[in-house]
Amino acid sequence: MNKTRLALLLSFLIPVTFAHAGVDNKDSKEEFIIDTPSNLSTQESTENYWTEERRYAAKPKSIVPLGNEVSKIKAETGLESYIRNQKERTEQLVIEPSTGMDWDDSFPILSSVKGVPETADVSRYPFSNAGKTFFTDSKGDDFYCTAQFVGSNQVLMTASHCLMEDNGKWYRNIEFYPRAGGNIVFEPLKIGCKGVPADAIMNGERNLGKDYGFATVYK
Repeated sequence: MNKTRLALLLSFLIPVTFAHAGVDNKDSKEEFIIDTPSNLSTQESTENYWTEERRYAAKPKSIVPLGNEVSKIKAETGLESYIRNQKERTEQLVIEPSTGMDWDDSFPILSSVKGVPETADVSRYPFSNAGKTFFTDSKGDDFYCTAQFVGSNQVLMTASHCLMEDNGKWYRNIEFYPRAGGNIVFEPLKIGCKGVPADAIMNGERNLGKDYGFATVYK
């Protein structure tokens, strides 16, 4: 693998200098933690690990905001104040009787799409840029997340909690499946370099404001 090429790709989004393969390093200027590619044998075992059965059995990876994070979000967004104001305005509204008009008659297109969810066509843009990453945590449990190409068809953006565990360890067996969910199964891509903000985890807790990360991919 050409590590110089990988570094150039990531430099558009994470301008950092990569250290030797397999060594974590923290760039104090950009405040990103970078993990460089694993050795070839590890990558080959990852490719063999993700059987169809394991992919179907994998669980979606999500995070639940802690109480202090919820309070912080409410304070920053003014959510409580907004809800209170909306409630007061609603109570003051005078609702007029319905005229009985059927808006579907005036706008037929509304009736054709109203309340009907659609499956994204992953063969078309922008959905064709997305896919799923599959990975294993330190306990041996398998998960998946969504990821999307950004700026290049070799750079992915995803959540930091989809790359790194709460304990600061990188997930293993990470592999990206482009356009997951479509009728055609595309060849999975191997994960090269990974990067998350240095403060994505603070004092053992997730920093939701920095819940993002990047990774390079290759065949």
